[in-house]
Amino acid sequence: MAARRTPRSLPGALLALALACSGCGDDGAPDDAAASSGATPGVDPFCATRPVLGFCEDFDEAPLPGAFAESTADGATLAVDGAESASPPSSLLVAMQGGAASGTLFADFEPSRKLRFFGQLHIDAVPEGSGDVRVASFSYESLDVPYEVGFGFDASGKGFVYQARAGVEEVRAGGEVALPEKPWVSVRLNVDFAEDGTGKVALRFGEDVVAESAALTPPAAELGARATVGLRGDSGVWQVRFDNLTVETE
Repeated sequence: MAARRTPRSLPGALLALALACSGCGDDGAPDDAAASSGATPGVDPFCATRPVLGFCEDFDEAPLPGAFAESTADGATLAVDGAESASPPSSLLVAMQGGAASGTLFADFEPSRKLRFFGQLHIDAVPEGSGDVRVASFSYESLDVPYEVGFGFDASGKGFVYQARAGVEEVRAGGEVALPEKPWVSVRLNVDFAEDGTGKVALRFGEDVVAESAALTPPAAELGARATVGLRGDSGVWQVRFDNLTVETE
């Protein structure tokens, strides 16, 4: 596993948002109002004005990979541009070129039982003839049996959560709720592991619940995680914009 990074640093273990984040919801992620408020016309320094966030990337200051450890692209492109953004001036556009492709950013985190992903996403349209695509996940590649939990979109644009272990058939939940047709939608992925070896995952698109407390069977109760964001799959020409990404572990 790559060396851990703590961008925009908070020392030690990442995050205790509940202690200090006045612009956060109950799950520790920024709420929709906080995520969309701007400071000055044309500029909304999302991460710079929220120093309590231990890991935050709004694609407004640094070139890729920004706060992430690394970016990868195979049959896909990742680009920061100012054509659209949830917090001006910029966002990340990930575009798949069709077929098996991957365009992602990733960062590694210390062992934790609570993992939170927040971001704002924009999909222009679901491409015709598309297949499923994975969007964000926490994975544990240092284990003897790699394990991953995350969310994606199916061929109709509806969201699902998934759990994948090597040699075991993928388990899914959700698949009934599409990303709302708004310019930008807040997405929250919450993963929790218990001491007894069980776990659960929840996913929301704005106020819409895609999956709530879907059961997990993790290989360990407390795991070091790699957070991956972008697009992966053997599918159509997906194009998704990302902005204001945060990851929290506890």
